[in-house]
Amino acid sequence: MPKEEKKSLLTRIVERKPPLYWWALLNISVACLAVISWLYFVPTFNYPEVPEHYQRMIDLGRAPQLPGYSSSDAPDGKTIGPEKIHQTFTSSELNAADLTELNKTLLRNYIQNIKLEKLNYYIKGSFKVSQARALNDDDMFRKGIVVQARSQRHIGEANSLVPFLVDIEYILPSVSPDTLKHFTKGTSFDLFQVPHFCTILNVKRTTGADGETIVYLTVVPITIDPPLALPNDKTVTLTTPKRIYPAAGLPIYK
Repeated sequence: MPKEEKKSLLTRIVERKPPLYWWALLNISVACLAVISWLYFVPTFNYPEVPEHYQRMIDLGRAPQLPGYSSSDAPDGKTIGPEKIHQTFTSSELNAADLTELNKTLLRNYIQNIKLEKLNYYIKGSFKVSQARALNDDDMFRKGIVVQARSQRHIGEANSLVPFLVDIEYILPSVSPDTLKHFTKGTSFDLFQVPHFCTILNVKRTTGADGETIVYLTVVPITIDPPLALPNDKTVTLTTPKRIYPAAGLPIYK
């Protein structure tokens, strides 16, 4: 009689188990993979404002496409001026926990290319520069400039401008540091919905010297066409940042 061929350990194990066992094992494995995927990937893409999630998306080759619209196709949003800004963000209904959650949502909405138009706020108004500087590697946006400015309110029949309780830090991504010469201290400039489309990324409340509440906003234009108007009748071309660094946090001026 021919010598019986010696079977491998794997073959003997497979032959000992009924087909139903392997079917159950396959289903359990698929279920485990589904759970792992749910716990790992779903939060990553749903909450890209979390620094670890944002970096994970970069590592997976799925870097979010940040907003870069023309003025003709910018998403809808609610446009508010300084007085409405102050009223909205100093409301007693907006407590500290709500403000924290709002800021997460605003940044998430920016990273996700303004998916939630109902939570998209554009600002308008007149502003006077307090200070400005180039962005650097310690900032959420690493290229461009940031301008800190105080809002100005129109009063009286002469339509005079006086400082109001809303400050902004106005981020201009990717522009040359040479642009800072257009934003020297005391320079005035206006922002409108069109063509600037400056969306709010972060809201902070501080207390002024007289005990009044000051609203401090981080804003950034989401349009790159047409060129952006600067003070002194100059313009500058914006480009969409390839990425940001959420771990740096907002506001930029701490």
